[in-house]
Amino acid sequence: MFSSAEQQRIIAEYENASREEKDSILRREGLAQHAALIATLDLRRLGHSSPIPIALLADTAAALLADEFQVGDDHQLIKAVSGAIYEHADQQPDSHSPAPVPAPSTSTTSYHPGDRPDENILRTRCYYVPPAGFWEAVSRHAQTAEDLHAIGRSAASRLRLRHADQLYRRAGNAGRAEAWWDLARLREEAGDLDGAKNLYLQAATAGSPQALSHLAELREKAGDVDGAKNLYLQAADAGDEDALWEVTRLHEETGDPDGAEQVAQRAADSGDVGPLSSLAWMRESAGDDENAERLYRRVLDTGHTYALWDLARLREKAGDRAGAEQLARQALRSGNSAVMRELAIFREDASDLDGAEPLYRQAGDAGDPYTSFDLSRIREKAGDPDGAETIARQATESGDSDPSWHLARMRELADNYASAKELYLLAGNAGNSEAMRSLAWMLEKQGDLAGAEQYNRQAKDAGNLDAIWDLARLREEAGDPDEAENIARQAAESGDTSILWPLATLREERGDPDDAERLAFLATDAGDTRALRELAEIRHKDPRWEKLLQFGLDPDGRLSDPWW
Repeated sequence: MFSSAEQQRIIAEYENASREEKDSILRREGLAQHAALIATLDLRRLGHSSPIPIALLADTAAALLADEFQVGDDHQLIKAVSGAIYEHADQQPDSHSPAPVPAPSTSTTSYHPGDRPDENILRTRCYYVPPAGFWEAVSRHAQTAEDLHAIGRSAASRLRLRHADQLYRRAGNAGRAEAWWDLARLREEAGDLDGAKNLYLQAATAGSPQALSHLAELREKAGDVDGAKNLYLQAADAGDEDALWEVTRLHEETGDPDGAEQVAQRAADSGDVGPLSSLAWMRESAGDDENAERLYRRVLDTGHTYALWDLARLREKAGDRAGAEQLARQALRSGNSAVMRELAIFREDASDLDGAEPLYRQAGDAGDPYTSFDLSRIREKAGDPDGAETIARQATESGDSDPSWHLARMRELADNYASAKELYLLAGNAGNSEAMRSLAWMLEKQGDLAGAEQYNRQAKDAGNLDAIWDLARLREEAGDPDEAENIARQAAESGDTSILWPLATLREERGDPDDAERLAFLATDAGDTRALRELAEIRHKDPRWEKLLQFGLDPDGRLSDPWW
């Protein structure tokens, strides 16, 4: 990036140079290469994944350089940079009118070598929202509906709704049905219910399974069950994996159990046993265990051995413990140890520790990865803390620190803090960042804020994202908002914007609305609108905030004027 002083020097030198000197300045300063680099970086980070057409590269590069140098798009320097990019590619600038979306052509891809995003530069551009010319260039020149849709989503996630609308429409017209769905949701969230309804219909007509299911849901709410069924069936044909379940449910709820089974079986015949399994669960929940067992057996007949757990549970509920164990052993023979473990948990929850422990051991013998944790927990509940700890420590030495972490939590709940800390540290030193975070929580509740911060930092350094928020919150509560924000910014620059959102909310709750708003806009520029939407809900009586959610923001961050 060029500093402000460098920008002014280059502009002044360029404006006062002769024609021959102008070309020399472009080459010497590397302006075309620089503009092409930042254009490629922004196109990639915002979702353009296919080869970059030269027309797109040149126009986005010009828009970005004009923004960086704070000059108009028609400034002679900017025009020269755009022309240099075309010239290097042996092509000429084309019309600025929207063109049809053709198939990708590798012959028009970008020439420069910076196609792999530079992580350091990407971090510095985390909060940068490109100018209007960038989004308009994508709408003109992107060659695939997928790229138009992806960049549209990036615009929407930054509340640049006008440009999202434009990009979604081009993607939809190019055959991307899901773009119409996203546009419909965008307009519904903005309060344009009539426009959203028409767009949902357009998305459904284009074959969007989500839109078809949404319209089916609306029909169902309006009492048109038959119409809802038909739309759900269309959604299933379009690829909505949940739609046949909805049809199954409607048949069952309207007193047509045979119809429900027919639809569920249709799904099973196509390889999706979810509706059949869910129907069995509905029957079981209604107290019809006999029919539920029959349906679970039909699931099992399709080769899905997870139904063995459902059957084992029914046998156990009926008092047939031997039958339940037989089904669990059948699952073990097929390589599925989870059924035996689930049966053990069922007995443990019923306080039958003696009946649960041998089942856990059988699951462990078959290779179940949770056995050490389960046996440690059982030993602790049975009043054998030494046995529990021995199992947990042996597991940690073998590379599984979770039993020590969970045993530490049990000790903490029992107010045995010294032992809990020892076990948390055992697991944490073995690389378990969640154990370190749990220890930090325990110390914070005890008032040891310095200790809590120390272990949260260790968990953060180990890559625990939740610990980053805990650390930011601790700094905020300690009266160090600058460091709290610094932590949140570092997380956002690494791709995790989730910390800026609660930090903004925390400041709103603590009576600092201006800073809450600043952080919310910062998070929005980084692609996370949750904080801004939450503030808008809080301040819904303010017309400014109502307008923001209706029309979004201009690329420069100002509220957009009405545009729909």
